[in-house]
Amino acid sequence: MSNLLNLDEIDVGDEKSFIFNGNTHVMTPLSVGDYIKQVKTLENMKDASQEDSFNFMIKSVCAAFPSLTEAEAKKMTFPQIEMLMTHVQGDVTEEMEEGNDS
Repeated sequence: MSNLLNLDEIDVGDEKSFIFNGNTHVMTPLSVGDYIKQVKTLENMKDASQEDSFNFMIKSVCAAFPSLTEAEAKKMTFPQIEMLMTHVQGDVTEEMEEGNDS
């Protein structure tokens, strides 16, 4: 029996993707470092302008979907960005709810 834990084989759940301008973008799970960076940024945005909030959304979406450039994301409509954020945050919400059931 082996005591080897192969993290490369861990199932990260259902693959999420979206299509924009004919290109398919696949979600990549955030690294711990990227997650911490986003949490710190969010903590510092208590009095952020709408522009800063929108730029945070763009950067968050691009971090989750590395094949999406910021220039492409800025061409999206606000409802498209909101829908994409909801799509991405669905995993976070589900994980938080599962954690509360324990």
